[in-house]
Amino acid sequence: MSIDRDIQQKEFKNAHHKLLVNILYTNNWIMNEMASILKPYQISNQQFFVLRVLEENKPEPVSTNYVIKQMMNESSNASRLVDKLILKGLAIRDQNPQDRRQVDISITQKGSLLLKLLEEKISHWEAYNIPLKTEESARMAELLAKTS
Repeated sequence: MSIDRDIQQKEFKNAHHKLLVNILYTNNWIMNEMASILKPYQISNQQFFVLRVLEENKPEPVSTNYVIKQMMNESSNASRLVDKLILKGLAIRDQNPQDRRQVDISITQKGSLLLKLLEEKISHWEAYNIPLKTEESARMAELLAKTS
């Protein structure tokens, strides 16, 4: 992957413009690659991220609002995503005993096992497709954090 070669743009307005285009291009590339990894398991990128949120909070359940706040794309329909995970047996929903208006969402054992498998596959993909040393990745993450 090379932005100069892949998008064939002759020049950029400035270094900031090139960086922005590169970030957008790289995001799309990564999301497409992840979708390819997840597709055989009939899991979308957003469903994968919900499973990660649920696993990170295990054994405590979380609310739908909590899931929404943790999502990378807050405009996603977390309720619909959770419904699909429940239908697949990867998550469960229970009424909150303290607040009957709220529901608690938890990952199932099946969901945890699938998530572990998917994270192994993604780690394997990263090892072969991210040509940066650990220090370079840490520095890039640090630099990108300055913009958000």
